[in-house]
Amino acid sequence: MRAVLASIMLLASPDWKEVLSSDGITVEARERADSRFPEMRATTTVSLSVEALCAGAFGTGLTDKREPSLQSRRVLSETEDERVTFDRITAPVVSDRDYAVRVRRTRGEGGKCRVTAELANELAPPPTPGVVRIEHLRLVWDFAPNPDGGTRLTYVVWTDPNTPLPTFIMEPSIRRFAFDWVKLVIERARSSAPAK
Repeated sequence: MRAVLASIMLLASPDWKEVLSSDGITVEARERADSRFPEMRATTTVSLSVEALCAGAFGTGLTDKREPSLQSRRVLSETEDERVTFDRITAPVVSDRDYAVRVRRTRGEGGKCRVTAELANELAPPPTPGVVRIEHLRLVWDFAPNPDGGTRLTYVVWTDPNTPLPTFIMEPSIRRFAFDWVKLVIERARSSAPAK
């Protein structure tokens, strides 16, 4: 319940500021009191089904080299709507990062679907020398039927890359990361949509 309330608060906050707009996708940022790194929110409306987009966000558990920065992935546990993986990513300017993440898919009333991810580092293997463990990551994908057709997509992500580098050096990469993820999920959904 706390996670649901936190997600609603994230999506309802009025202090988002647009930082990137391209290809119909708007990326906004807002400051957090508990971090020097901002949260990002990306929104768009897509002429694809909720189910196809939700499946694209949930993924397959396989290493997908199109995922931004992904170097490797290992599935630790999996059910139809929940998966725990151990991921290693290549981060710009800094050394590689790794983390275990639990991804959940839930379907709601009115044809909505949500995919959430939160860290599950208690299930991760021991740290690798020279690789930094990510200790803060939370994301929410929301997909809802749009009254005028298609699907309204909202993606909210916050992570602390665990680096001493100044925020102004890292923030452009964080913005681009949010944008690239939305593009990838749309691409996955398009490739799985039935031909017309």
